Amino acid sequence: MADLATTPVATQIQPPPPIGQTLNTTLSPLSSILGIQQQRQQLATQTAQAQQAQQQNSELQALAAFTRNAAQDPTYRNDDGSLNTEKFQAGAMAVAPTYGQQYIGQATSNATSVIQNRQALLALTNQQRATVGQIFGKVAANPNATPQDFQNATDEARAISDDPRWQQGIDRMLFGHPDTRQMSDAQASQSVRMFARGIAVEANAPNAELSAPTSNRFVTPGGD
Repeated sequence: MADLATTPVATQIQPPPPIGQTLNTTLSPLSSILGIQQQRQQLATQTAQAQQAQQQNSELQALAAFTRNAAQDPTYRNDDGSLNTEKFQAGAMAVAPTYGQQYIGQATSNATSVIQNRQALLALTNQQRATVGQIFGKVAANPNATPQDFQNATDEARAISDDPRWQQGIDRMLFGHPDTRQMSDAQASQSVRMFARGIAVEANAPNAELSAPTSNRFVTPGGD
């Protein structure tokens, strides 16, 4: 009887795949799921941040408008003409309840400055006010105005008279001038133009309205 050809049993048994390959096969779908979850979390975070930024911008714009209007509103002043700080700050926080707290001090200072500017101008004669308006109106109307231009205008205004009343009026008008040292050239230009324009408008300068600065002089987030 002829011997039957036999195949060794060991050659028929296939070894299991390497452990690493098994884990990779198992973990691949799990990694995809985790990746999708991370993307969703990142999207949710970005959406929340965008909403917060939008709310902050909206509140700061409202705070700027309130500051500007309250500074002109006699109902926000004390009997001596100064700013009623308590009433002003209550109104400011009402329009910017979430993000206004960190800017309330600056807003109060700005409103006070506007009132003091007006009082200083009213203390001058009509001719003096017209002169101040013309000097600072030139800065306001200059689209390339720099802080140095504003300083030159200040020096020009001071040189008109050594009358203590005149000098005091100039000092009070400059009390709220913004610090432009940390600003870009464009921001500094807009800031000094807006401040100069405020002085010129208060003095009824004929060329004050020629300026069209777009930045806001009343609130500066982050010193922006």
